[in-house]
Amino acid sequence: LDLAPSGLTLEEHSLEQVQSMVVGEVLKDIETACKLLNITADPVDWSPGNVQKWLLWTEHQYRLPPVGKAFQELAGKELCAMSEEQFRQRSPLG
Repeated sequence: LDLAPSGLTLEEHSLEQVQSMVVGEVLKDIETACKLLNITADPVDWSPGNVQKWLLWTEHQYRLPPVGKAFQELAGKELCAMSEEQFRQRSPLG
């Protein structure tokens, strides 16, 4: 059994490295989007208008069906507090 220096198997260590790279790329995408939209990178601080900007950008960027209107009055703090199930229930796509 080959172990990496961290005590993980080489396969586990490789998976950890890939996950770390993916998270890094996602964070870069979020940072880029926030700069383009001129909003803070911390969604907890978003106004309802910032939430709408981000949702519209995300829908366009990833070619997603529009859901923005269902979240029209939601501030970032409220959006962040939602569970995935609550998000799905509120979304017109369910």
